[in-house]
Amino acid sequence: MVLDDLENGVVSVDETDSAEDLYYLFYVHTDEFKREKVLFRQFRDCLRDHREQVKKRQEASQWEMAAFAHDNAIFPTRTHNDRGEKKFYLTPAYRLLAKDVGNKLHQLMTPSQLKASRPEYEEFSNKVFDGRIRQAIRRERMVNWRNDKREADEKKLNKRRQELAAKRQAEEDLMQI
Repeated sequence: MVLDDLENGVVSVDETDSAEDLYYLFYVHTDEFKREKVLFRQFRDCLRDHREQVKKRQEASQWEMAAFAHDNAIFPTRTHNDRGEKKFYLTPAYRLLAKDVGNKLHQLMTPSQLKASRPEYEEFSNKVFDGRIRQAIRRERMVNWRNDKREADEKKLNKRRQELAAKRQAEEDLMQI
């Protein structure tokens, strides 16, 4: 939680916010801190370590962005492939086709009708555009599968967390007896 707050800028990476203020004003009242019984000295040490970790990550990120900008200036993205055709993903037609496939227009129209439905599609040959439709369908299926898998994994993880919390609570109850 603290690491996320540091990365998202909720808590400053430099030490303008004292560990004591953060602990007593924000974190000590959260369910996670109550459940885990986080002590101040433990929080202070973790906050110091997390701040160092986030600083290093931010520095690395800035360096990578500068390197990417440098490389992109030297080797700009080519707009056409080796056959002289426009790269589809760099055109407005790419996003429009993804939206049309998401709206299932490819099921209501033939590829040539879909191509004729927007002027952005007209610059591509029928053969190329038909392949792009199939590619967009495969991408849509993959995205849906990945989202379903992520939800299922999250449900499994939440169930496991609940089981562990119940087990921990039962152990604490036994210790009090």
